[in-house]
Amino acid sequence: LRKVQWNAIEALNIGYSSYGVYIEDTGVLKAENIVDITFGNKVQTIPVSLCLGLEKLTNITISNSVTSIGEYAFYNCSSLESINIPNSVYVIPMYAFSKCESLKSIILGDNVTSIGEGAFSYCSPMESITLPATIRSIECKFPENLDTIICFSNRRPYICEQPRALYKECVVFVPKGSYLEYKDLNSSWYEFKNILELKGKEYTITINVNDEKMGSVKG
Repeated sequence: LRKVQWNAIEALNIGYSSYGVYIEDTGVLKAENIVDITFGNKVQTIPVSLCLGLEKLTNITISNSVTSIGEYAFYNCSSLESINIPNSVYVIPMYAFSKCESLKSIILGDNVTSIGEGAFSYCSPMESITLPATIRSIECKFPENLDTIICFSNRRPYICEQPRALYKECVVFVPKGSYLEYKDLNSSWYEFKNILELKGKEYTITINVNDEKMGSVKG
């Protein structure tokens, strides 16, 4: 079994199947060769730890019906390369994508308000993350080799202390007119050396993963 169409409303009701996919008492999906999971348009919740340890999983498709993602839901999915969170999700919980060691690009939906502790920890190849205007709290430490943070919030969100190397090397793009908001001495954003405002149509940032265009941002 390599592809799964997930339509379960209550995960623990799945039981066993002839394909070897089953839910343990812990609620963890087990099938070593799964590479692709699509969450159907009736699914509202991705259960806690559902895909924990699916090391061959490379692609997930999350429908707009999903409103919540459980803690540790994709923990140690070490082959997952990109994530596109739909607008229906408001919170990225603790350790949801921790140890996704192939993860390069993350695009969060327009309504995400918070990112929990460790949500993207040990995602060392991560190159960029796009944060919506609604973001208010970032409790996780980003990988120290992250190249780009694009944040559309005019009001700087809380961000926990980040790795020292990140402050020096990462480029942070913020909305026009909000530079001083982010360079407040009382905020960890102040430590970032490279904060630039998105202005007019001077440039376009394009996010690519394996030569496939994931999205673009016009300044």
